[in-house]
Amino acid sequence: SQTGQMVIPNTPAIAGNSAFATNALTPPVQQGLQTLYQHSPGVIFGENHFNLQPKFQMMSMIPELARQGVSQLFMEQFEAEDQGLLDAYQMNPTPQNRQAVVQALTKFTTDRHPGTGQLVEGYPTAQYMNLVDTAIVNGIRVEGIDETSAQDRDAFMANQIRQRNAGQGKFAAFVGFLHTDSITSPTETNIRNQVPLNTGIDSRLNLPAVDFDHPNEPHVRF
Repeated sequence: SQTGQMVIPNTPAIAGNSAFATNALTPPVQQGLQTLYQHSPGVIFGENHFNLQPKFQMMSMIPELARQGVSQLFMEQFEAEDQGLLDAYQMNPTPQNRQAVVQALTKFTTDRHPGTGQLVEGYPTAQYMNLVDTAIVNGIRVEGIDETSAQDRDAFMANQIRQRNAGQGKFAAFVGFLHTDSITSPTETNIRNQVPLNTGIDSRLNLPAVDFDHPNEPHVRF
């Protein structure tokens, strides 16, 4: 695959409660998403975990994704074994069920930093939860696909998407940029050079990837 020419302009940060975002997208963004889903059942969105903007961008796109028929949002930030907690919250969004999901998200960060027992400084837990809520409000099912102990996490997450999406229609996946092969930003290039090419989730599933970590505006890799 090569980096495509399509560019999705940055979307503005969402003011107020992002969980209930319904702001309309600009025509180029809307048209870009329509084009992607005309040619593919799914799109991989790569982000920087500590950058807030990709979360706002993704939240602003959720209503349009729902209009395009997307019914599943796969997220790296939740382990597959915690899907029961996500299911309980999506079926019955009580404060108790929400807190259980927050705790699962907290585990995602502490698993990567053993011995601290604390959230990684600056990790945007609230924004990830807002993304979950935005998807739920728009009728999109959220599914965790990660396994932090997996020897090959890209292969594990790709298999989770493949198995869970079988016959389910259109989907989106929100993962760290290192799990895609969309190398367009200096940050990604410097880090990704240490990882074999064509091993990202997008390459494994033959799907387009949107690079949210580009310094100017998201780029799409076909």
